[in-house]
Amino acid sequence: MVAQVKRKPPTLTPVPPQDDRAYIELKRAARAAMTGKLTMAVSDLLATLKGQFVGNTDFMAQLAEEMADSIFSRAISEVMSETRRLPDGPGLILLGDVIVPSPRAPRKAKGSWGDWIERVADRQRLRHTRLLVMTKEELKTALAERMARAERDLRICRLWQKIIDGLPDGGIVGSTFDADRIDGLWQEVVGPDDLVDISKHLSV
Repeated sequence: MVAQVKRKPPTLTPVPPQDDRAYIELKRAARAAMTGKLTMAVSDLLATLKGQFVGNTDFMAQLAEEMADSIFSRAISEVMSETRRLPDGPGLILLGDVIVPSPRAPRKAKGSWGDWIERVADRQRLRHTRLLVMTKEELKTALAERMARAERDLRICRLWQKIIDGLPDGGIVGSTFDADRIDGLWQEVVGPDDLVDISKHLSV
C-alpha cells in the first residue's frame, strides 16, 4: 500500500528543561497503566492519566513549566507552516534562530540569488541557510533532497494521470479504483527496481 506523504515543516528546537521530574512521573504512570494490557483505547488511557494528575495543581504547574518551550515552539512552527500555504505571501521560515520571509526564485530583474534561502537537513531537524554562505557539502545535501522530492512528485503525477485516464467525466476515484488497484498502478509507475527507493521517500 502507498503511504501518505507527509512533509515535516522546519521546527524550532526548544532548550531541554533542566528539571523534568513531572514529565518522567507522567511517563511512569502511563507505562504502569499500559502494563499487562494487550489492547487499550487511547481515550481510556488519556482519561486515566487526566484523572490521576489534572487535579494536582503542583504537578500540573511543574509539567507546564517543563513543557512550555516545546509547546510554544510547536505553536510557532505551525503558524509559520500556515503562512507558507497562503496564496498572497511568501510565508515564513526559520533562518538560524530568526523567523524571516521565505524567498521566491528570482525572476528577471526581480529578486536576487543573493537573497535565496535553501532548506538543509541537519540531523533531527531542518534548517535554512542563505545560498551564498552554504558549503559544498550543504549544497550537495540540499540538491539530493530536492531531487528526491522532484522524483517522487513526478512519479505521483504519473500515477494521478493513470487514474484520470481510467475515470469517466465526473467520476469519483473510489467508484472505479480500490486501494489495491491503485497500488498496482503505482508499481507500474515506479517499476520493480525502484520499489525500495520510492517507498523510502513515501514513508517520510
